[in-house]
Amino acid sequence: MQRLTALIGLLLATLLAVGCQTEQGHSGFLDGDHGATPLQFTYRGKRPAIHISEPSQVSVVVYTHGNRRPQRRQDCSGWSSQVPSSLSALHGEQVLIYFHCSAAVDRPLLPRMAGNWIFRRADELAAIIDELRTAGVPTENIYLSGYSAGGWSALMAAQEFGDRFNGVIAFAPAFAGPRSEEQRYPIWRQKIRPRQIEHMLKAEHIRALVFAYEDDAFERPQDLDFLIEAYPDSLELIGYRCGAGHATAFRDCLQDQTTQAISLFIGGGQAE
Repeated sequence: MQRLTALIGLLLATLLAVGCQTEQGHSGFLDGDHGATPLQFTYRGKRPAIHISEPSQVSVVVYTHGNRRPQRRQDCSGWSSQVPSSLSALHGEQVLIYFHCSAAVDRPLLPRMAGNWIFRRADELAAIIDELRTAGVPTENIYLSGYSAGGWSALMAAQEFGDRFNGVIAFAPAFAGPRSEEQRYPIWRQKIRPRQIEHMLKAEHIRALVFAYEDDAFERPQDLDFLIEAYPDSLELIGYRCGAGHATAFRDCLQDQTTQAISLFIGGGQAE
């Protein structure tokens, strides 16, 4: 029994170590406005501490990517891991975009633990937010954003520690696979997804701007209606069709309108 306990402990330690590894040079600000460091791709090894010369004068959006497969770390240099142009267009004098390359992967010891990489991502975001606050960025000036699983993680973070940041900008939030695979992998959409939604909706308040796409194979606007029903006064869901499905965030036929909506969201309110 003691040997079995030791083996389980070793396995957990190994998984934790894998999850804590950092993607060299991938996490960081898009550029050095306001003396912001670290910058993407300018370092190797452990990420340097966050620094901003005038932290109280800017809003910071922490963006995190989606995942092709939750069991493997995402390649943060790929096109689908980049910040959507509708958001990166705002990076400049008043807004800084910080890209976070997640190390979280889904490696459950038991089937019922599947999907837990979402919560590990939320923990990663919590650490970045705390670092930003230590660097002097006001809570009301911090936002989370993400695409697909990154967007879902950001919404989950609003339940976990929503009092530490202002709001969420989510592009095509999803994590449980496409609807077409519901019968092939029923545990994800029939069990894990409802369980995570139930947990997410325990938040007393979620301030968010959510972009969803009518031809998305994962989560269409109507599939995310639970968010509007729960938070009608603080959450806006914008749904439309561009013909690019789940990848619409990167091939946005309404990019200018999307950028404008994000700009209004960032400039339009304080954390409650």
